[in-house]
Amino acid sequence: MKRSLSQAKLQKQVDDFNARFPLGAPVMLQKDFAPAPILTKVRHPAYVLSGHSAVAFFEGITGCYLVDRASAPTKEQLAVGGAA
Repeated sequence: MKRSLSQAKLQKQVDDFNARFPLGAPVMLQKDFAPAPILTKVRHPAYVLSGHSAVAFFEGITGCYLVDRASAPTKEQLAVGGAA
């Protein structure tokens, strides 16, 4: 059984994400059921959703995703994707 993260750990995830990926920053986002991540941008800063998940919103995506589904794009990914 998976244990939920403490509020302090969730807030740290949020703070770390927001420091690393400010509003408008490009990210690679691994969507559900997608074979590869897509290039997008942060649309809304991360926050703790309902006390159980660190999430953020991204351009072109309906709804939010867990912040651990996002990563920094490589220079090659930015060049191919046109920086979203």
